[in-house]
Amino acid sequence: MTTDTQHVLSDHVREEIDHWVAKFPKGRQRSAVIAALQAAQHENEGYLTPEIMDAVAGYLDLPPIQVYEVATFYSMFETKPVGRHSISVCT
Repeated sequence: MTTDTQHVLSDHVREEIDHWVAKFPKGRQRSAVIAALQAAQHENEGYLTPEIMDAVAGYLDLPPIQVYEVATFYSMFETKPVGRHSISVCT
């Protein structure tokens, strides 16, 4: 873990990530990406920046693209600032 990762991710987020990583077999930390991104997004006013995604990748020892794939695939993750409430209409 680099100093940049320590600066970008709060102690609380790192503890949350560690909690989820511990639930999976050694070497399967990729399984904790969704939980890690949720924790990081919650602490960053509801969205993920490239710096945060890079920090999550560094903390989990994963290539950044694997974290970006998850963050951009799932609609629960925002990569830009958004309002407090989100409304979706299904037709």
